[in-house]
Amino acid sequence: HCEQALRLSPFDQSLFAFYMFLGMAHYCNGNYAEAVNAGRKSMSERPAYTANLRVLTAALVAAGRHTEAIGIGKRLLILEPSFNLTTYERTRMPFRDAAVRCLYGEHLRAAGLPQ
Repeated sequence: HCEQALRLSPFDQSLFAFYMFLGMAHYCNGNYAEAVNAGRKSMSERPAYTANLRVLTAALVAAGRHTEAIGIGKRLLILEPSFNLTTYERTRMPFRDAAVRCLYGEHLRAAGLPQ
């Protein structure tokens, strides 16, 4: 659906959100390189969109690009200095599937985001 939205409205003001959701879908399907590509596109549209920075961080770790993931994680913490995984997992984590939630949390922890 995100790909169709991008084709139908390539100049939409919400491209950053469509790319983030596309990255999230790729992440859930294990297509980590594609998730990173979508996350980078979202970041180019809106660099301070923290929902995307979380997905991009996890995708980078999953793709084996830890140094980049740590850098994006640091950017996230500059924008959201009170971010911590305990609160995020309890209140805002976007996945219902327990396996995806667990993996996503592990990837964010591996990038150095605070517990």
